[in-house]
Amino acid sequence: KEQVQVNLSADQNNRAKSMIIDLGIPEDKPFVCIYVRDDGFESMRSMSGSNFANSDINNFRDVILKIIEKNYHVIRVGDPLMKPINIHNSFIDYAHSAQRNRSLDLYLYRHCCFWIGTMGGGRFPPILYNRPSIVVNAVSPLFSGFCVNKSSVIIFKHVYSLSKARFLCLREQLERTHAENAINGNSPDYLYIENSPEEISQAFLEWHKDRATQSFDWNSSLQEQYHNLKQKCTREAFFNADKNEWINSTIENYQHIRPRIGKQFLENCFEYGEYL
Repeated sequence: KEQVQVNLSADQNNRAKSMIIDLGIPEDKPFVCIYVRDDGFESMRSMSGSNFANSDINNFRDVILKIIEKNYHVIRVGDPLMKPINIHNSFIDYAHSAQRNRSLDLYLYRHCCFWIGTMGGGRFPPILYNRPSIVVNAVSPLFSGFCVNKSSVIIFKHVYSLSKARFLCLREQLERTHAENAINGNSPDYLYIENSPEEISQAFLEWHKDRATQSFDWNSSLQEQYHNLKQKCTREAFFNADKNEWINSTIENYQHIRPRIGKQFLENCFEYGEYL
């Protein structure tokens, strides 16, 4: 309900400013953080089989170039087990940089103009610092209130059902989530398909236009329809009416948050249609 101020010490802040220049970012140049969890997550943590939330950084090339066109530097944050990538002289693969350290990590998250990327541990610092965020390749629309704030934009991985031999629309994902108590990456019936480069770029362009004009049409009627259904199905799946308590306190805390769903993504994927 109230923003919590979490800042570096004056000494940490000054050292981080010097490191920013060493990193190759001109002083006072606006920059953006991008985080894409990939297969290095399993190799570092011995979590084989949980890769349904991972993504390929190469699918972000297009959006990175579009962000750079808007006069930002783009800094790829994360850890050195991530796949290295080289895109543009205004793109810095900080995850593989010799300058990488914890103080600079926090400075980047604290002072980035906005954050774009996937779910994972790198999603939490921008929430802590209340930075605008664009979340892509999220897993399960039921959790669209988790790890985001009201100013965020979010789109989800597509879910393909092997038993039905087709994709599930967002409405069906929510309703089936209620019936099954979660569509999750451990189910052998579901394949998670990453957002296309075009979908990722579109989410950024919508967010950027809204920030620039404050008048972007998000299709508020369909947004309301989505969130009302999400809250209904979340309550039915995770609230025990007999005990008058939530099964999961984290879901209880986040289920009311209504981030914007990418407009074009929502219009294409909410109902049955050509998307399927």
